[in-house]
Amino acid sequence: MQINNLGFKATEQPLQKKVKDESGLEAQKDQVILSGDRGGGPELIVGAYTGRLNPQIPAGSYHNLVPIGLEIKNGVGISLDGESIIVTRPEQQGKISITGHLEPGPGEHVPEGGIVYPQRDFQIVSDKNATKIDGHYDWQDYTITDKDGKREIDCKDDQEGRFDYQVVKDGNTTLVKGKYPAQNFSITKEGNKTLVKGYDENMSYTITTEGNVTKVKGNIPEREFTITDKGNEWVVDGKMAYQDFNITKKDNEVVIKGHYPQQKYVVKYGG
Repeated sequence: MQINNLGFKATEQPLQKKVKDESGLEAQKDQVILSGDRGGGPELIVGAYTGRLNPQIPAGSYHNLVPIGLEIKNGVGISLDGESIIVTRPEQQGKISITGHLEPGPGEHVPEGGIVYPQRDFQIVSDKNATKIDGHYDWQDYTITDKDGKREIDCKDDQEGRFDYQVVKDGNTTLVKGKYPAQNFSITKEGNKTLVKGYDENMSYTITTEGNVTKVKGNIPEREFTITDKGNEWVVDGKMAYQDFNITKKDNEVVIKGHYPQQKYVVKYGG
């Protein structure tokens, strides 16, 4: 089996592709800009989980993921826990595709549709009214809207609200609210530090930027990494090999490559 022409053997049977209804987008509403307060380095974004960066196939539980990330480009970023690609409502309208599916290797069974793990692919459409994220399954589908100073992140099939969030400003603090206490975060800025406080210390982060290096520090070693911004390239250095990524930006394409082949995603803007 291959990922973007790199060899990787499957660990379970591929899932069948489902047919989804396409619906039109609606008219413009006001937009809430909730990132952009850091004053240096990548901006913070709050959004929906899409492609998983953890090399485990299939990916593990979504229930303890962090919906807050550092923006790579136009509403797409890497989560603070390094586990997933976060998508939020971008400043620029248009289409974005995230491609991470696997392809059958020589001699392997070719599934319906010709690809393996189609749930690693996402289509995002933003207009002036909403951002809609279309995954392979209903629980991967989101609508993100801004209205009356609030950002609503609504999952279509969210297992009793586990994947829904509301983002609001409270003075100098941004509050991320979910249905359960473990989903709640507050974001504040103190000097050159951005503090993300979660349900407990293991869900909390301190972010600092010095020059072109941004440091994300959690309270366990596996939740720490640095991003070195080289202009059209990010070098993400984590504590473990599978937490290292090279992110390249060229024209309307972003390529995210990790230590293992299955950690590769291609993000394309427009089209």
